[in-house]
Amino acid sequence: MRTRAVWITLGVTLMTLIPCLQGTPAEPEVEIGEPLAAVIAKLGPPEGQFQTGSLLTLYYNRGMIDLIDGCVVRSSLVSSEESRRIRQEQARQLEEQQKKAEAERQRLIREGARQLKQILDDPDFARRPAENRLVFWRDFARQFPHTDITLHLDAVL
Repeated sequence: MRTRAVWITLGVTLMTLIPCLQGTPAEPEVEIGEPLAAVIAKLGPPEGQFQTGSLLTLYYNRGMIDLIDGCVVRSSLVSSEESRRIRQEQARQLEEQQKKAEAERQRLIREGARQLKQILDDPDFARRPAENRLVFWRDFARQFPHTDITLHLDAVL
């Protein structure tokens, strides 16, 4: 009996040490059925939360935890490493979107300047009725919001 207890203790100790030996610290996990107090004790206060009726959702950097009547019913926590990887990917995607948006803005600026010059060089445009020019400049402003047409619009008004 004593030998069995030693083996069980050794097994539990090894299970606890294996993550440390692998270089990744053991992260607190949440079990189904655990009370809210145990979740807070393991993970600290959530970054946010939402409650509707008896369902409470806690938002952590690593994922979400759903509790009903104060007990865990679902956990979608990922490892800290996976959470870091997800945040890096989101930052990369955001940067890519910002670069695309800036490239499109620059394209619209160039195209707006080109079309503005073309219209101003057209002698027939100045002969159009003021109402037609006003409609044109308003459409132009919607299509090329970064091209300043204030003087041309004021001249029609």
